[in-house]
Amino acid sequence: MSQEEEKTVHSDSDKAVQLPMVLNHNHIPTDFANVFQTRIVDGLVAISYGVSYPDTATDPNGQKQPVYAVELERRLVMSPDSAKRLMKVLGQTLKQFEEAAK
Repeated sequence: MSQEEEKTVHSDSDKAVQLPMVLNHNHIPTDFANVFQTRIVDGLVAISYGVSYPDTATDPNGQKQPVYAVELERRLVMSPDSAKRLMKVLGQTLKQFEEAAK
């Protein structure tokens, strides 16, 4: 599935020109995540994500204890400006989802 949008670019004469931008979503791998960690790394925003699930661990006395196992599997790194845009778009998307669910 592709999506077409308009992208403003500036030509050599410094005039703004609208060019179509085609987004191709056909080959994007999909990850599932239910746990996230955010950090600032060298002035960039890093979002590590993965899955958590109930598990058991052995305590120092040899007893099994219930725990949540967390496996951070991937990391997304972006500029603070990109992170702000992502935050805004996620908010809009969640609002649309909530309105559609009513």
